[in-house]
Amino acid sequence: MKQQVAGHHLGAILAFLLSRWCLYTHFISLLKSRPTLRAMSRAAELEQWKVTFLSRFVFMPVQLKNYVFGVLPVSFKCFFFMALVGDFQSALFAVYLGSLSKNVIDSTVNTNKNAITNTDVQVTNL
Repeated sequence: MKQQVAGHHLGAILAFLLSRWCLYTHFISLLKSRPTLRAMSRAAELEQWKVTFLSRFVFMPVQLKNYVFGVLPVSFKCFFFMALVGDFQSALFAVYLGSLSKNVIDSTVNTNKNAITNTDVQVTNL
């Protein structure tokens, strides 16, 4: 689980920095013509921690969120910690799903073994 969180977090940081260095000037030109983007930028500027934390629960590709926060006025420190929280949350969810699916498979296999054993007993009794 540690490797998953570390790798995912490193990828998020790289996406954030790449968009901050490469896409920022293009985003500034878009801000002048789009009022919705201006409102998003203003909200991210005023409430960085709230916006980044709450965005981790929005159903949207994580990679896209990382690029978007790179062009919004969000500090690297804020992004770093909130991405870590989001990565840890997704890792826990993946571990839970893996454990749940293992339990389902184990119960299915045990049921099939019991069915085969019961059939063998019935055949020998004939």
